[in-house]
Amino acid sequence: MTSVAVPGKTLPISVLMVSRLVYSMNWYNLSPALPEIASSYGISVNSAGLVFAFFLLGAGLFQVPAGIVAARIGSRTNCIIGLSFMAATGVASIFTRSFYELLVMRFLSGTGAAFYFSSAVAVLNEIYPEKLGLMMGYYNAAFDIGGGIGIFGFTPITADLGLSGNEIIQAILTVISAISLLFFIPKSEHIGNFEPGVLRKRIRNPRIWTLAIAFSGFWSTTYVFSEYMKTYASYTGLPLFYSGAIGSSVLFFGILGSFFSGKIRQENFIRSAVWMVVILSASVIWIPFFGLAGMWVSALIVGMLTVSVSSLEYSTVVFIENDRRYVALNSGLFNSIQILLGFSVVLSFTYILEYGFLAAWIVIGLIPCATIPLVLLYLRSMRTQKIEGNSMQE
Repeated sequence: MTSVAVPGKTLPISVLMVSRLVYSMNWYNLSPALPEIASSYGISVNSAGLVFAFFLLGAGLFQVPAGIVAARIGSRTNCIIGLSFMAATGVASIFTRSFYELLVMRFLSGTGAAFYFSSAVAVLNEIYPEKLGLMMGYYNAAFDIGGGIGIFGFTPITADLGLSGNEIIQAILTVISAISLLFFIPKSEHIGNFEPGVLRKRIRNPRIWTLAIAFSGFWSTTYVFSEYMKTYASYTGLPLFYSGAIGSSVLFFGILGSFFSGKIRQENFIRSAVWMVVILSASVIWIPFFGLAGMWVSALIVGMLTVSVSSLEYSTVVFIENDRRYVALNSGLFNSIQILLGFSVVLSFTYILEYGFLAAWIVIGLIPCATIPLVLLYLRSMRTQKIEGNSMQE
C-alpha cells in the first residue's frame, strides 16, 4: 500500500484542505438564500442569480494579477490575503442597503477568491509535488465538500437566521481558516525577482490558452449545475430539505471522483478528461426527462466527474511549468480564462431560465461539447514537441 502522507506534511496538507473547503463554502453559501435575496431587495429569483455571476467576474479578472503578486511575495501569503479579503467582504455584505451594493460585495469577494485559488494550487505543489495528481484529487474533493456544506448546511441556517446570519457564520469560518494558514503553512522558498519578459511569455503560453478554452464549457456547466440544482429540485415540487439534499449531493458525490484522478497516468490525463466531459454533458441534458431518479443519477455523475476532470486538467497545467515561482501564475491564467468565459454562460443562464428549465438544461448540457474539441490542438502541439525532442536527441 502506498502512503499518502509523510511526517511533517500531514498537518500543513490538512490545514490547506480545510481552507479549500471553507473557501468553496464562500462560492455556494448564498445559493440557499436566493429566495430571501429576491424578497429582501424586491427582485426576481432569476435576477438574484446575478450574485453568482458577479462573484465569477471578480474571480476571473484578478486571477492573473494574483498570480503575478504570488510570484513576488509567495503563494502562502497570497492565500492568506485572499481568504482574509473574502471574510472582510462577507462582513461588509451584512450592511448592504441595495442589491447593487450586494453585487459589488460579491465582486470583491470573487477578487479575494482569485488571490486564494491559484496560490493554493502552488502551495499544494510545493508541499507534495511527488503525489500531485492524488493531492489534486483530494484538493478538488475538499472544494466539493465545502460547496455541499455551503448548500445543504446553509439551507437551515438561512431559514433560521436569515441572510445576515448566513453571511456572519461564513465570515467567521473564513477568518479562522486564514489564521490557520498563517500558523501552519510553511513559508515558500520560491520567491524572488522576475523579468517582465518571463511573465509575458507565460501569459501568452498557447498551451494554457488552448486547454483553458477547451475546458471552459465543462467549467461553466458544472458551476451552473451545482448552483441551480437545488432551485430546480424545489421547482419540481420537492420540499425544502429534500431539494437541499439533492443540490448538495452534486458536490458531496465529488468525493468519489477524487480517487480516479490519482490512478490515471500523466500521459493520459487529457484524453481521459475528454471522455469524462462527454459523459457529463449527456447526464446534464437528460435531467428534465427522467424525473427524480434522473436528478439523483445526474448529481452522482456530474459530482464524480467534475472532481476527476478538474484534478486532471490542473495537474496538467502544473506539469507544464518548470519554475515553481510561476505555478500560481499559470494556474491563475488557466482559471481566469475559464471563469471569464464561464461568466457569460452563467449570466446567460439567468435569461435562458425565462423559457423554462427544459431549454436551460439542454443548452447548458451542450456547451461542453462545443468547446472540448479544441483539446485536439493541445494534443497536436504535444506530439510536435515530442517529435522535435526525439529529433534533437538523435
